[in-house]
Formats: sequence, C-alpha cells, structure tokens
Amino acid sequence: DAVTPFFNQRLRILSFNMLLNWSENHLAHINRWEKRKSRLIEYLEWARADIIGSQELQANQLDDVISAIGND
Repeated sequence: DAVTPFFNQRLRILSFNMLLNWSENHLAHINRWEKRKSRLIEYLEWARADIIGSQELQANQLDDVISAIGND
C-alpha cells in the first residue's frame, strides 16, 4: 500500500496573509515589506514547512522568499 509508509510522518503546513503591498505608503514603516521580509524569512526557515500557502502574495514577495529559502 503506497500510503502506509507515510502514515506516521508529520506534515507541516503554514498559511500567511502577506499583506497586499500596493498600499505600502499607507502603512507604518515597520509594516512595509522591506521591514517584514526578514522576519518572515527567518520564521519560514525555522518552521521548515512542507507546504506554504499565502494570501495577497505579490510577485516581488514570492521572488524574495524563494531566493532566500529556495524552491525545494
């Protein structure tokens, strides 16, 4: 049975609302992508998720995350 080897394994799934960055100039400086990016990447590296979901993800944010943690 192909499912049996995976039965006792753990699957870590994360989901984040990335905060639509078109309104960056209306955000407090600390909440802008350039400030949030390093905290998010640090958390993603720590969490070691198998699957990462997101809402409001922009292409530049995806590029930043993939370049930092990879696309494996």
